[in-house]
Amino acid sequence: MQYTIENEYLRLTVDTHGAEAVSVVNKATGAEMLWCGDPAVWGRHAPILFPYTGKLTGGKMIAKGKEYAGGQHGFARDVEHTLVGKTETSLTLVLQANEETRTKWPYEFELRSTFELVEKTVRHTLAVYNPSEPELRFGIGYHPAFAIPFDDAHTPADYEFRFDELESPLCVSCLPNGLLNGTDYHYLARNTRTVPLTDDLFD
Repeated sequence: MQYTIENEYLRLTVDTHGAEAVSVVNKATGAEMLWCGDPAVWGRHAPILFPYTGKLTGGKMIAKGKEYAGGQHGFARDVEHTLVGKTETSLTLVLQANEETRTKWPYEFELRSTFELVEKTVRHTLAVYNPSEPELRFGIGYHPAFAIPFDDAHTPADYEFRFDELESPLCVSCLPNGLLNGTDYHYLARNTRTVPLTDDLFD
């Protein structure tokens, strides 16, 4: 099921399947700001990556002494989440451990995904709670795809990544099978709050 929230500037639609944002519209221009999800190219919009990001060696992991098969980026993007709160400008979805998730990852957890519209900004906050495990190790990530440029007056070079604090973003090289090699890496920048978007940024 899909739910929509909006304010003066933006209209956001989120699907309970994967707690995935599927549309962000600039109300002033009517421009769609998220990737359309064309399955011929990439059929997603902004998936949540949990309880791990990237690939598993051999497509499997050992947890609590047992082997589990796992695809890329975990399972949160592929299961239903439950709406637990909604206002005109915010909504919260929750995924709790259940019979289905325990066949993929044998841990108790709660993943809470909150979307808020604050003026011209979409804030998406992910929080993980440990209800009973002695230790809960996990990976988590965002994977939004934006349909830039948002209008004919701009090019991708007019956009940039912005961070709340000084950051030194790191790129790690991959093996041919898509796994990180763990040795070759470079910094996109050091101690910066912005990184310009260029065609060769991730080369």
